[in-house]
Amino acid sequence: MTGDDSDTKENEDGIENTEKKNDKCLNSIAMRMIENITAMKSELIACKDKEKYLSKNLVKIRESQEKEIKLLDIKWTEKIEKSKSAHISKIDAQREFLLMLKTDCDGLKRKKEKLEKYVHELKSKGEATLSAVSYSLKEKRRQAQQEWENLEKAAFKKREKSETFVADLHRQAVKLLEPDLHNLLRKNETELENKKKGMRDEIARWKDVIEQKFERQLKEQESREKKRVEEQLSVIKLQAESDLKNLNLAKGRISESIQNDLTVQMERDRTSFDEEYRGQCKLHADQLNKLRSEESQKLDMIFKQHNKDMDLIHREQENAIWRQKELSAKQMERWKEQRTVQIRNEVRCEHDRELKSFEAKMKKDQQLSLCSLILFFLV
Repeated sequence: MTGDDSDTKENEDGIENTEKKNDKCLNSIAMRMIENITAMKSELIACKDKEKYLSKNLVKIRESQEKEIKLLDIKWTEKIEKSKSAHISKIDAQREFLLMLKTDCDGLKRKKEKLEKYVHELKSKGEATLSAVSYSLKEKRRQAQQEWENLEKAAFKKREKSETFVADLHRQAVKLLEPDLHNLLRKNETELENKKKGMRDEIARWKDVIEQKFERQLKEQESREKKRVEEQLSVIKLQAESDLKNLNLAKGRISESIQNDLTVQMERDRTSFDEEYRGQCKLHADQLNKLRSEESQKLDMIFKQHNKDMDLIHREQENAIWRQKELSAKQMERWKEQRTVQIRNEVRCEHDRELKSFEAKMKKDQQLSLCSLILFFLV
């Protein structure tokens, strides 16, 4: 019996030892699994950190691109505002010039009123001698000529300073003063014709320079201001024609023979002046329409190009973001696949080891049970 007790004790000790070994193996396997799980968690945390870093980089890229887009928008808005301010300054300068023209026309009207008053005074005094009238008319002609020369000098000075429409003012002055000078004396018709020829030559010379300056200044002028200018010119023209008719009637009473000779010349001059004025207005209108159409086309092209550039920038940004997302997703999928394969291999290895150890334990248990049964039957 002592031998049997010793054998049973040994068997129990062996079983306890095997159980301890199995517990140790299971603990080691559990520790390894825990370590693997912690490693996987750390790797997942690292992947999340990488994703956060990539998202931050994408946000930075977007912010930088948005800043560039804002800077481009600011530049374009500044350019547009500069062009608008330049356009407004040109319009203001033209308005100031129109006001100066109005003041000059008012001065000429006052002078004409003075001449009319003088004619009425002559009428009230009665029929004076032709010699006295001719002498007074000569003096008046000389004064008017001096005033006209002074006005011409002032107009030239204004043209040098502000580069404005002196040709129109000159034509108006000539139109207002030529009939008076023609109607004053018949003897000085040759001189007046020579002066008219000289003035026409000068006007033809100044015409090109003034047209160029007029084109530069009136590139961006609006149709309303043009209509106002035309209305003012028409009003001035009508007033001048009415004044001229009154003067011709008043002076026709003094000398009907002079009036009959000069009416033909006045009509010719008027027709030629009207034709030239209409032709110039048509040319200026055509040139203005062409320039405005060209500028509108240029602005449309610039805005279209700007929109195309902005669309390309947005598309490139979206494509870059999409590519970054695709790359990050592919990298994550690859890493997950690799990690799952590694975990599966490790689990399989551990499972195989556990199976082997369990099979060995079962074999030992079977052997021990057989031994115990054999001993039991022997006893």
